[in-house]
Amino acid sequence: MLSEETMSDRIVKKVLKLNRKDISYMKYLFEGYEGFGTITTIDKNESIIELTIPSDFASDINEILDALQEEIDFQEIDC
Repeated sequence: MLSEETMSDRIVKKVLKLNRKDISYMKYLFEGYEGFGTITTIDKNESIIELTIPSDFASDINEILDALQEEIDFQEIDC
């Protein structure tokens, strides 16, 4: 079993703020990339979500997010 420190080294978390109407689209999109990560709604009123990404896919997710910026408005925030 991996230690907590080792597991946290293998996981990348990103917190995004976006328009409320785009939360379901973002979840649907990432479900299509099975295994790339999960999305959790942190605050539905403020439209804040958290992406939990295996570190092996971090660069892929960054590319997807860069491309997605042309479709929907969101920004990464510090938690």
